Amino acid sequence: SEHEQQLSSFAETLQSMRIEHAKGSKLWAEAAAILQGQYERSQTENMALSQQVQSLSGQVNDLAQRVEGLSRALRK
Repeated sequence: SEHEQQLSSFAETLQSMRIEHAKGSKLWAEAAAILQGQYERSQTENMALSQQVQSLSGQVNDLAQRVEGLSRALRK
């Protein structure tokens, strides 16, 4: 009957909606995982950079002290 056909068609539509929804959810999960990975990578890179900056600023301070010492020695 037409009623059964409508029900069957509706069931098919629901099923394909479920499949699309599952695909969409999977895509979102993959995108989230990729973003999380990028975030963690950039955090690691930021930490490495800030350590390099600290090390450089320490070296600059050492240099400044040496220059100061040299200029004091030259003034004598």
